[in-house]
Amino acid sequence: MKRRAMGGRIAAALIGTALLLGVPPRAAAAAPATNPVPVRINADQLKYDYENNIAYLRGNVVVRDTPGRVLSADNATLYFGKKTQAATDATAQNVAFGNVDRIVAVGTVRMVDGGYRVISEKAVWSKLDNKIVLTGVPGGPPPKALRDTAVISAPKIIYDLTAQKLQFQPKPTIEYNLSPDERTRFMR
Repeated sequence: MKRRAMGGRIAAALIGTALLLGVPPRAAAAAPATNPVPVRINADQLKYDYENNIAYLRGNVVVRDTPGRVLSADNATLYFGKKTQAATDATAQNVAFGNVDRIVAVGTVRMVDGGYRVISEKAVWSKLDNKIVLTGVPGGPPPKALRDTAVISAPKIIYDLTAQKLQFQPKPTIEYNLSPDERTRFMR
């Protein structure tokens, strides 16, 4: 296995800047769903496995897309699809271009999109369905979504990037933090 290490946030930013995921931008609702959205990925360290088309990102991984969604984690692995000739030529210049098929982020995963904040231990994005599946670890707390005064937790939270909707499976738990006035009004 041929691996090349590139240190620092600059190298990780270069690979991330080159990535284009098939996520429709919010502002361009009239645009076809196949329009790619630029994604920037930063990390402390990047190792790229050229033979298997896999990038290993370690330390303070932050994934940002143009609509403003942010996903951060301790570590992430990017799985690339087939490379084009342009991607092969760019790789020779220490910048990897190509189609990302899947991203697996692990360790203190946090996702922010609009009013929602989601916290989990693992997140998997798949190009096939354009969804992020957030899960916990065995024996650990389940992932949870926070919005205003509500906290929703479930063993699995699925975020559909195309529809921009969260799904909670199975048996979600909802908690509300109400002020004394709100509690009194609610109990009437």
